[in-house]
Amino acid sequence: MDALSNLHSIRADVIEVWDPVALRYKTIQETIVGLPPSTLNSIELVAAAIGNDADYFTSVAEGLDAKAESSYVDSELAARDVTIAAKASTTELTAQLATRDTAIGLKSDLAYVDSELDDIDTAVAGKASSSSVTAIDARLEQTERVVGQDAGQSYHYLQAGEDVLVIQGPNVSALGILGSSAGALEGKALFYKDVLIEGGLAMGALSGGIFTPSLTVDGSTLPTLLAGKENAFTAMSPLKKGFNASGDEELSVDSPFWVAGRINGITETILSSKGRHDFTFERLQQGYYQMTWEPPHPDGANFLCFDQREGTGGT
Repeated sequence: MDALSNLHSIRADVIEVWDPVALRYKTIQETIVGLPPSTLNSIELVAAAIGNDADYFTSVAEGLDAKAESSYVDSELAARDVTIAAKASTTELTAQLATRDTAIGLKSDLAYVDSELDDIDTAVAGKASSSSVTAIDARLEQTERVVGQDAGQSYHYLQAGEDVLVIQGPNVSALGILGSSAGALEGKALFYKDVLIEGGLAMGALSGGIFTPSLTVDGSTLPTLLAGKENAFTAMSPLKKGFNASGDEELSVDSPFWVAGRINGITETILSSKGRHDFTFERLQQGYYQMTWEPPHPDGANFLCFDQREGTGGT
């Protein structure tokens, strides 16, 4: 027989059942969801809360049956509000009609309006198009940059067109500045006539030089001037090219010695220096001297040293 079957009554002070979620035994009270508060947890307390009125629930039901559904009431009120909002008051309607009558009284008849529009159309037809006015404004702006000065700028400038900016005399073109259609040549200046330069001609670091089929300097052509100069050549050691004290070119023989000279070992004095570079020396002890020079010898430590003694010795 099932011990928990409803065919038998179970009486006990406390009854516990197994809760598979909490994995523990709980009392019957713990398993009931939504227990009433302590003020309504008995029939006596509930009866007292409704005034011990046996017909309380009947009265409530009858009262509810007599009421309309709130959704119905809201729908009816909303429909009434829409209808009211669509209506205009008599005062407002009268005012609006008076305003309309006044506005109509200020209007011109159709024939007069047509006549005025015809006059305006005739006047408009005689005016320049907006594109023409825009083009004129652009040209005036460029012209003003020559005779005036842009706000905040300390210079004036001319701007080339798409092809070229041409400066010309009354009968012939003198100078052209290539525009954007010239590609990499944009900004190049083309001189169509001879250029007279009274002052000097300076060329910056970015200049590619002067290209001309003929160049005359002080009345002599460049080939004539170059013919009077010696051909370029490289001087081989011990020869070297240079300038003398007067600024004239000269060809001299360089010393074959890196350093060379004559010294007084007793007074530690350099009497003469005849090599390519200067030297210094120090007397370490009698008969021993240390020489130094700059720059270092190109053969490093593999240089040759010649020594010739002239004195009679002593301290």
